[in-house]
Amino acid sequence: MKIPYQLKKYCFKKGQKPWNYNPIIKICPECRKEFKIPKCHKNRRKYCSKNCLAKAQSRERKGKFGIEKTNPMYKNGISLYRRWAYEKYPKQCSICGINENLNIHHKDENRKNNKIENLQIVCVSCHKFIIHKLKRNKEGKFTS
Repeated sequence: MKIPYQLKKYCFKKGQKPWNYNPIIKICPECRKEFKIPKCHKNRRKYCSKNCLAKAQSRERKGKFGIEKTNPMYKNGISLYRRWAYEKYPKQCSICGINENLNIHHKDENRKNNKIENLQIVCVSCHKFIIHKLKRNKEGKFTS
């Protein structure tokens, strides 16, 4: 079995043998391929690649919220909570007033709580500011 480039790095202390001297072989639950990992990563790595991880996470999220018509908040091509927010509030960012690239923010950060009091219309920049609790520097760019 060929070892991928990113796994050729060593995971050992001075005087120890490299990890690939005695690796652990796991089976990816997504694609069912065998892959090697160092012993120190046995509880961290479950999937053979980022692609397999992304596929599994996508399937998990779809099952949790449903997609399009299977989502309980979806009707006639648009999610209901978005339509409610645009009907109730002006179609502009509630923080900076811009009316382009708008998102609907859940104030309590619970996507299942779609009460109108919990919804807020914000632009992409302000949404990033709210979610990540970032601050702006003198040039107006976000910093942590």
